[in-house]
Amino acid sequence: MFASFEKDYIMRIVKEMVRTLLKLLFDIDTTRPMEEVIREAQEEETLHRLLEMIDSGLVNEAENELYEITLDGDRIHLKTALIFYYHLAEKDEDFLLSHGYTQEEVKEGVEDLIERYGVKDIAELFMNNC
Repeated sequence: MFASFEKDYIMRIVKEMVRTLLKLLFDIDTTRPMEEVIREAQEEETLHRLLEMIDSGLVNEAENELYEITLDGDRIHLKTALIFYYHLAEKDEDFLLSHGYTQEEVKEGVEDLIERYGVKDIAELFMNNC
């Protein structure tokens, strides 16, 4: 039971960190980031496609595609990636495991993303205050 509580706690922290980064970097203040409208039509289409891939169980494939998209360092892709990981963090452990993914990989994905985009210090500040 303790392991389950710890994993739930980690996912709550991941979601809160993503929400904090969305607020600080993009002035998005919401408890449901997926509802935030991405103004660029192509980026909105990309996000919806990636979220549909997650929902249909293609989690690893979706994350691989996201990684390729974010290699250019474009800030709009950071917003997409943060919403992607928020959506992924909302999935329960059974869903993730049944599709070859883990909650730890969600956390690691967010950590890799924030390091590549140079916002690691902001995230660490948030984590130190939790």
